[in-house]
Amino acid sequence: MFCTTLRRRSSFASIISSSIVPSGLGVKESLLENHDIAVPLSDFPKSIQKSNRTLRLLLLSPNNLSDEQLPATLARIQHFVALTGGLDIAIILSLSASKPFSSAKDLLSGPHGDEIEGLRSYTRLQAEIMTNTELAWVPILPLAKLENIADLVKTHALSISRPRPKPSSAVRPLDMLAHCTPDLPLSSLAVNLTSDVLPSLSHVAQAALARRRDTPKTSSAVIVPSDDTLQGNDRAFNILAEQLNKDVVDSMTDFWIEDWAVE
Repeated sequence: MFCTTLRRRSSFASIISSSIVPSGLGVKESLLENHDIAVPLSDFPKSIQKSNRTLRLLLLSPNNLSDEQLPATLARIQHFVALTGGLDIAIILSLSASKPFSSAKDLLSGPHGDEIEGLRSYTRLQAEIMTNTELAWVPILPLAKLENIADLVKTHALSISRPRPKPSSAVRPLDMLAHCTPDLPLSSLAVNLTSDVLPSLSHVAQAALARRRDTPKTSSAVIVPSDDTLQGNDRAFNILAEQLNKDVVDSMTDFWIEDWAVE
C-alpha cells in the first residue's frame, strides 16, 4: 500500500504510477497514518514462507530536513519507529526530489545544485539520527532518482526477507584437545577425561608443565617455568595416569613441552 497523501506531496507525486503497476511495487492506495509505503515481504520469492512481515517505509525529501521542518520530521520518525518497535522499517531519502517552488538561482544551478543539496540533507539526517540512540540503527536508503524507487524497495526487501544462513559450527576446545598430541588424535575417552579434570586448554598446558617439572628425567634442554600457578595443576596428569594408558599421558605431556614440526 502507498499513502494517499503522496498525491499532495510534490516531491513524491511522480512515484505513484511506478508504485501501482505490477512491474513496480504493485501496491494499492490507502490511508497510512505513520508511514508512506507498506510492502508485504511474503511477495518476494526469497522471503520466509508463510511470513506475515511487512516492510514499512517513510519517504523524506531535502525539504523535510530544512531548519523549519527538521523538528517535525524528527518527531515523525520517532512515531514511525514506535509503530512496530523498529521491526522491518526503513527511511527513503530522495536526493533529487523537486521543490514546490524553484527560485531563479535554483534553476540556474540545475541538477548539480539539487544533487549537492540532496547529499547535504542525507548527511544531516544521518547526523541527527546517529545522535539518538533510539533511532541510530534505522536504515536510511538514499534514492538518487525517483523513478528507481521500485528497484530500491525491492532490493532492500529481499535483503531483509531472505532466510539467514545458519551459523557454522565453531571449533570447540574439546575438538582442539583431541589433536594436542604428537601421535594419533586422542580417543574420545581421553578427551572426555581430560576435559573433566582440566577446564581449559591453558590448564592442560600448565598441568603438562607441572608434570614435567616434577619428573626426574626432565631434559636440561627443556625450560620449565616454576610459576605458582602451576601448583594447582600438578596432580591433574597423575589423576589421568590412573585412568589412561601411561604412554597416552606421556604423549600429551610431550606435546606441550617440546616443539613439533607440522608436515
